[in-house]
Order: sequence, then C-alpha cells, then structure tokens
Amino acid sequence: MFDLADPTAPRLAGTTDIPGSLYPYYPFYCGVGWGYWFNFGQSSWTDTTNALVFLDQGWDATGKTPTTRLTSLDLTDATKPTVTLTDVTTRANGYFMGLVPDAGDPSGRFLTFADYLTPTSSNGTTITKTRNYAQRFHQSGAGWVGEGAVNLPGQLVRSWIHASGQRAYLTSDNVNYTVADGQGGTSYRSDTRLNLLRAATAADGHAVAELRSTTRFSDRYVSDLVVDGNALFVNARPGYYYGYGVATSGPATSVGVGGGVATKTSALTIAEQIDQQSDRQIAFDLSQFSFKNVYDQPTGTQGVQFMGTHEGQLFVNVAGDGILAVDVSDPSHPTGRQFLRTLGWATHIVFAGDSAYVAAGYFGVYRMGLASPLALGPTN
Repeated sequence: MFDLADPTAPRLAGTTDIPGSLYPYYPFYCGVGWGYWFNFGQSSWTDTTNALVFLDQGWDATGKTPTTRLTSLDLTDATKPTVTLTDVTTRANGYFMGLVPDAGDPSGRFLTFADYLTPTSSNGTTITKTRNYAQRFHQSGAGWVGEGAVNLPGQLVRSWIHASGQRAYLTSDNVNYTVADGQGGTSYRSDTRLNLLRAATAADGHAVAELRSTTRFSDRYVSDLVVDGNALFVNARPGYYYGYGVATSGPATSVGVGGGVATKTSALTIAEQIDQQSDRQIAFDLSQFSFKNVYDQPTGTQGVQFMGTHEGQLFVNVAGDGILAVDVSDPSHPTGRQFLRTLGWATHIVFAGDSAYVAAGYFGVYRMGLASPLALGPTN
C-alpha cells in the first residue's frame, strides 16, 4: 500500500503477503459505485467499503476436488493491510460465475452461481438448463458470512437501492431463436434481454425477487451499461447470426454462410446502413420499476464503451481516440460536453474534485477538467 497524500512523493505505507496471485482487472473503475463494462460484469473480484475481495477457485490435488474461497484484502489500516480467507462450499452440480458489487450497501457484495437442472430433449437435441442465483455476503469478524441466495432470471448485473427504498436487481439473459428464409437456409440468432426485479420476502420468510419488467434488444446485444439513480444507460451493438444458406432479417435480405451482422441492406441508403450498423445509445427511466425507454439513437460509431457516470455526465471511451463526456442530467436529451484526446487504450477513470483522471497504459494518465466544459452539441 502506498500513501499518495503528496503525489510528488509516494510513500510505502504497508505490505502483506497474499496466498497466490491476485490480479484485479479493472473494467473502468469509477470509485466505489463502479462503472460497468458489460462483458466483464461477472468479475473475479470486487471492492467493498474497506476491502478488495477475490473469488479464488482452485484444485485440491490430494483430494482431487475443486476448491472455492473468498480472499479478502482489508485496507482499513493502510499501514497494516490484512488478508482473510473464507471457504465457500463448492457447487456439487453447478458452477460459480463471479462477484458483483452492491451499490446499495458497499460494505458487502454478491456471489453469483448457477446450478444445472435435469436436461430436456427437443427434436433430437439435448438442452441443458441452469438456474441462476445471487447470494449477498457481509463481513462478520474476520470473515465473510453468506445470506440467503436469491433465484434470479439470468445473471445478476447490478443491485442497488431503488428510489422507492426497495432493493432492485438487474439481470441479463439471452433469447435464442432461429430464422428460416423459406429457401432452405436457417440463421441462428441470440438477443440480449434485461430483467428488472424487486426484492421481496416469501411466505416462509426466505428472500425472493419479484420480476417487474423485461426488455429485449431485437437483433442487438448489450455491450455495456451503467445504472445512475433511476436512469439506465445502455450501449447496444448490432446482433450477429450464424447460419447456412440465405439469411433474412425482414423484407430485405443479405446472403451469408457462417456469421454476420443481422441487418437489412438491399433497400437502405449509405447513411441508413451506417446508422443501422452503429452502436446505439439507449436510456431507460427505471423510477416506476419498469423499463421506460426515453432515448434510443445511433451514435455513428462502432466499439465505444460506457465507462461510468459522475455528477450527471456519462463518460464514453471512443476506443483508440479518446474520452467523450456527455451531459445526461436529462437522460432523454443527452448533450456532448467535451472530448479528451488520448493515445492508447483508456482502461481506468477516477474522479477527484473538478477533474477526471484517465489511465491509458504506456501513454500515461490524462486529466479532463470538469468545471467549465464546452458544449459540443447533440451526441447524435
């Protein structure tokens, strides 16, 4: 642990030994509340108010069995960081997925896992089914104690305290289907679906979740998303298909064998094709425990990533180019505020006062002043 009270003179504050290698990969770190890079939502580590917690899965060579434990690095006293190991019962018929931060109570976090159900058969194909769970852990003494596991539709993405005062769960799963073209060709599609749930208590007293709303992204998959209060900001990219023969997506057709983008092309102008194949910025109002779409427009880009929000601004990583700050204080009318050119690939962002600091690998750390940004006009 280093003391950076004087940035010009970093000072070693304390050290500790850790059992093995712990590598905290940062998916755009934005303080305790986290930004969220969707593809790394089921991370092997997370932070709490006082500690960094890692999901450590290994193998017992003697007993020839898998092992699972939570390794916690408590940073309450920077001069004496401490390590705590908490064993977790291995799933006899399932697997662990990762850790999810608890934005509602950062002193704990969620462990997610899935159990296998009895396989079923359809048209000669065996279908494997799983049941997903999220279990919150809180610190007790020197270790971590698990609370009741909650069955959820899909993998837990985020959890926070809703404006109503109730705990909210946001989960993700996929809707898989086939599309026949009438000429012997079939394409296989998969759409992302988000589910919004509210915490509840069953008649027997155990914790459950009540499904309140779902939204499906047809011919799209969710690349990344950020929850900010009652607003959900989603970056959706064109969906891909896999098929053999002539695949269709509506009246217009595109020919392909193998993978491709699920788009219509034959009757579109160049501008329309660009819009259709670009990322889309989508905003939902979650204030009524439902997905109310308030904004949905193409960005004219491909491969951008939502890094997180801070004081009414959404920070977007335009890969290989820089960071765009978008005013989303009114989610239905996003407005570009400023752009910071960065070299390399921006991987981290943190905030201090009126500044944002962006790390870009070998190209160093960039500072973006937030006090008096220059309006850039609509983001679309």
